[in-house]
This record gives sequence, structure tokens and C-alpha cells, in this order.
Amino acid sequence: GFTYSSHPIPERLKRHLEALGFRIATRVLAPSEFIGQVLQREYDVASEKLSIVPNGVDTARFTPKGSMSDNDSTGVNVTTVSRLTEQKGYAHLLDATASLSDRLSIDVNIFGEGPHRPHLESQSSELGIDEVVTFHGFVSNASLLSAYRKADVFAFPTVYERFGLVVLEAMAVGTPIVAFDAGGVK
Repeated sequence: GFTYSSHPIPERLKRHLEALGFRIATRVLAPSEFIGQVLQREYDVASEKLSIVPNGVDTARFTPKGSMSDNDSTGVNVTTVSRLTEQKGYAHLLDATASLSDRLSIDVNIFGEGPHRPHLESQSSELGIDEVVTFHGFVSNASLLSAYRKADVFAFPTVYERFGLVVLEAMAVGTPIVAFDAGGVK
């Protein structure tokens, strides 16, 4: 996992450290068949060392939402949650918002922090959609649950994702998902 985060360790060294970890491990757990296949293909993890333990969501907490009247948005409430990095594809979401905003009343709520936020805020302004796009930053779990429930649509524009737990959370509350057919999201 840390190959794709923002550690100061050079990429080549990260991959060597990951490969070493997989070689010396007695058991390797993957949260999906997709990730298991990636580990076997990219790191030569032997199938006998690999176990699939799917991620899950606390369905006692992430319960289906009430009526759509719970939504206090004036337009279609599109919500998304993620770390704001380039791979998460938010530039695509902002481009889509710009192409829809003149034909559809839309409110885009982006929850999360990350190094790509200043670029995305700038892009939003340049596209003239900063009045319909709100960057909420990092919020509490209770606020996040409320956001999932108020959403008309949960957008997950990531272009590369090993596994998107936020997609399961949004599904658990009954929010329709729009996502790229990428990685573990399938």
C-alpha cells in the first residue's frame, strides 16, 4: 500500500521494501480478488500464502437513509469522499461538473484533504464552478455518515484504486454510485 501514497522514500526503494515484505511474510491478506491477483502478478506472492479477507462496512452504523427529503441541497447533491491526490480523478469530476452545471442544478460536495486540493480549488475557479463545488476538508465520522445519507449520487472518479471502501459505505446507506470501472471498484 504505501507505494502509492506521498512518502518521501523514492519509488524504486518503496517497491523493493514491499517486495521484501511479501517474500518474508508467512501469510498475505488481500481485501479483494482483484488485489490478490495484483499481488500475485506484481510481487510474485505465492497463492498458498495468499488469503482474501474482504473489507466490510459496519451495517449497524451505515444504515439506509430516509426519504430524499433529507437532502437540504437545492440541486442534485453529488458527494464524494477521498484523499485529494491526482490518482483519485477529481479533475475529471470537476470537468464533468462544468459540462453539466449550465443544464442541471448540481451541488458537488468533496470531503477529504490531500496535496492536490490547491490545484483542484484552482481548477474549480478556472472552470467557473466554484459556486457549486464545496471542499469540506476532513470531517468527523458522524458528519461523513450524514453526507452519505444526504447525497443523491456518490461519485468516485478515481482512475486507479485497489479497493474503494467509501464505495461500500455509500452503498450501505443506499446511495447510488457513479464510478470508473477501475481496480477493486469493479
